[in-house]
Amino acid sequence: MAIANTVIQLKKSSTTGRTPVSLNVGETALNYADGKLFYLNSSGTVSYFYGQNNGPSFATANANGTLILTTVANDTLSFNPGNNIVITGNSTSKSVSITLSNNITVSGNITTGAGVGGNITGANNIYANTFIANSPTSTVYVTQSQLVQDTTNTYNHLYTLGLFSGNTDQSIQIGGQNFANTQNSSTDLALYNNLGTDTNNYIDMGITSAAYNVVLNNFTASQPGDGYLYANGSNLIIGTYTPGTNLKIFVGGYNSSNVVANFNAPNTASSSNTTGALTVRGGIAATGNVYANSIYTNGLYYAANGNPISTGGGSITLSDSISSNSSANAATSNAVYVAVSTALAFSIALG
Repeated sequence: MAIANTVIQLKKSSTTGRTPVSLNVGETALNYADGKLFYLNSSGTVSYFYGQNNGPSFATANANGTLILTTVANDTLSFNPGNNIVITGNSTSKSVSITLSNNITVSGNITTGAGVGGNITGANNIYANTFIANSPTSTVYVTQSQLVQDTTNTYNHLYTLGLFSGNTDQSIQIGGQNFANTQNSSTDLALYNNLGTDTNNYIDMGITSAAYNVVLNNFTASQPGDGYLYANGSNLIIGTYTPGTNLKIFVGGYNSSNVVANFNAPNTASSSNTTGALTVRGGIAATGNVYANSIYTNGLYYAANGNPISTGGGSITLSDSISSNSSANAATSNAVYVAVSTALAFSIALG
């Protein structure tokens, strides 16, 4: 017996986005506009399959806690760049790159982990109210050189919390500037020991503002606009380490003619007005006593009244009076002025 062709028709719709309200178990429905075949799953909920080439480009995306669901066939997930963010897609590698175009502004904190993956690397600027590097090996490196060997050497220093390097024909500077011109303003570099506070146990190098009030700040050794270096709560040690070097002080310029004092190695003998542990270019004035094993002069001694004293080529004894091998004696009122060219043996040379 021949069986007539039987056509089975499903519930169907040609309206985009239309879904069946309810289905029975085993019953199906087709939306051929969307390419969806609906059925009733084991939970009693209407679900669907996509037809070929009609599936979604993504199913569900989690954007910082917000779920983005596909709703229609060929739904597209878009990445929209924010402020100074550049998003680049590569259709060949099927990848997305997110980079910075310039600066990035963050209202909260940026926290990174340890290792290479925890670094923030960029060619532009990072601005922050507070920058905290908090780990036993935290270090801040800044280099302006693009040479590989310079970049490598920037890291080759022990015990550094921060290091700045460059490679330029000009000077590189670590600068600080206080633009306030008030009676208390200054710019300072302060280093503290383990007991250091804002008032003790530190060394300070700085410069006062043009309007600095030295009386108000109890700093009358200074004047407005002066630079200074001092230690609080400890000794201040200044010197050189390498044998054969010396310490120079210059005034009024930084040419050799402006060097007013040279400090040489201890016990350097003084055989002229240019040799000794300390050589001074110019005169020395003292309000106290001057002691020396021997005093030599190529010129004259002067009494307190300004009159020259002749020693007759002999020796001179510093006391209440001056005596020599000759008969010349003069009262000095406990003071003697050494003029022209005087040298203190093993101690000081005056030029």
